[in-house]
Amino acid sequence: MARNLGTLDPAGMDGHLRGLPGQLRSMDQVSIELPDFGEVRSLVFLGMGGSAIAGGLTTALVGNAAPYPVFAVRGYEVPRWLGPRALGVAVSHSGNTEETLAASRQLRDQGGTVIGITSGRILADACLRAGEVIVDIPTGMPPRAAFGYLAGATFRVAQGLALMEDPNLSARADGLDQYMAGLLPAPGEAAVGELAHLADALSNALPVFLAPDGFLATIAYRWCCQFNENAKRPARCAILPECNHNEVVAWGGENLGPVIVFEDPTVPARVQRRLDVSCDILLDAGATMRRVRGSGDDLLDRVFSLGLLGDALSLELAYRAGIDPTPIPQIDRLKDALSNGPDGS
Repeated sequence: MARNLGTLDPAGMDGHLRGLPGQLRSMDQVSIELPDFGEVRSLVFLGMGGSAIAGGLTTALVGNAAPYPVFAVRGYEVPRWLGPRALGVAVSHSGNTEETLAASRQLRDQGGTVIGITSGRILADACLRAGEVIVDIPTGMPPRAAFGYLAGATFRVAQGLALMEDPNLSARADGLDQYMAGLLPAPGEAAVGELAHLADALSNALPVFLAPDGFLATIAYRWCCQFNENAKRPARCAILPECNHNEVVAWGGENLGPVIVFEDPTVPARVQRRLDVSCDILLDAGATMRRVRGSGDDLLDRVFSLGLLGDALSLELAYRAGIDPTPIPQIDRLKDALSNGPDGS
C-alpha cells in the first residue's frame, strides 16, 4: 500500500537515508590536509548525540591497534591528564553543541589541539581563531541524517594520522547502492523482505539489541538512538561481555522484549561463545530473536550496511505508526530551557 510521504515525512528523512552513498562519495572527494602535530600521544573524539556516533565508531575500529590512547568523550569535560600532545576531533554537525564546545575549550586550555568537523559557525570560528583545521560538512539535515558525512570525515582524519588505511569511501558507497536496492522499497511503498520481517518482530515492544563490545556495540547504540529519535520509541542495548555479569539475570518473563543479535565474522572466538550461550539463555527464557549481520566482504561495507538497516527500520516503524520521524520536541525544549538558565548562552 502506498504511503503519502509528503504527510508522513514532510522534512524528507527517507531522502536523507537514501542519500547515504552520496554522502560517502562526497567525503571521498574532500581533501583533509592535517598539519604536522608532532608526536601525538592521545586522540579524543568529542561529540554528542548523532554527531558522536562517528567518533565512537572510529574509536571502536582503530583504538585497540593505535600506538596511543584513542577514546571518545560525550560530555562537557576532558580528562585533566590530556596536554600539549593531545589531539581532539570535535564533531558537531550544528556547530553549537554546548558540551562539545566546552570540552574543546578545555582541551585547548590544557595545551591540546582541536580539529573541527562541523557545518556550523561557532565551532568553526573557534577553530579558525586557534589556527586549527576545519572539515566543513553540508547543512540542511538533522545530525543523525549526516552519518555518512560525519563518519567519512572521522575515517579520513584517522587515515591522515596513519591509524586507518584508505577507507575507499566511493567503493563503500557502491556496495551500499547494491545493498539498498535489495533492502529498501520504492519511496512511499511499504517495506518487504528482511526489513518488513524485522519491523513485524519489533511492533509494539521494547527491543533489546544484543551486541559484542567494539564496533557492533556502537552500531547497536546507533540503532537505539534512531529508534528514539525517528520512531519515538525506547530501546536498550545489552553489550557483551559486560551484560553477562549483570543483565543476564533479568532475562525472563515480562522483562524481556524481542532481541536483535548483532553478529560479525571478526568477533573473537571467546566472545562469540559468550554470545551463543547468551542466545541459548534468552531462547530458554522465551525470547523472540532475530540475528543481523552487515553485508559485504569488507569490514566497512558491513559497518555501513548494518547502520543503514537500523536507520531504515526506525523509519519503517515510524511510518507504520503514522509518526513524522524528524521533529524532536523534547530535545528542542531542553536546549531552549538550558539557553535561558544559569550559564546559558
